[in-house]
Amino acid sequence: MAARNAESRRSAPGAPAGRVAPAGSTGPPAPPVPPEHPALPARRLSSVLRLSAAYDLLAFALLIWMPPWLLSLWRHPLPAEPFLFRLAALPLLMLPLVYLSAAIDPGRHPELVRLSIALRLVGGVAIGVLVTWQRPVAPGPYVCFALGDLAWAGLYVLTARAR
Repeated sequence: MAARNAESRRSAPGAPAGRVAPAGSTGPPAPPVPPEHPALPARRLSSVLRLSAAYDLLAFALLIWMPPWLLSLWRHPLPAEPFLFRLAALPLLMLPLVYLSAAIDPGRHPELVRLSIALRLVGGVAIGVLVTWQRPVAPGPYVCFALGDLAWAGLYVLTARAR
């Protein structure tokens, strides 16, 4: 009999599954709780990830297109081998897939968020090391890309911690 009373308290008629009715309750069950809305910080992180993917895709398009006006703006000489210059842009086409995958639901895929942070940090540090080691004729755009990657990594961390 006690088991039956406990069972009737757990599943009061009309109560949602998993909801416990108060002991001795004879009134109607409480109204169902509305589904939770996505947390604002998770939406912010998702937006930052999407925006950074768009940034990379734009950079990819510019490096593939390689407009002379952009190279002159950066004071960058025309590459002797445009194929290699364009080949270096391919990560900017592939990495946004990771960022967009993480942006779908950052709360369910924290490993993709951590991977996104790691990829940005590695990118920023690697470009910085290459610029320091190789001393290109026009280091400005490379330094901007390195700082951009580090800034995106910082934004990922800040918005991920806000969750």
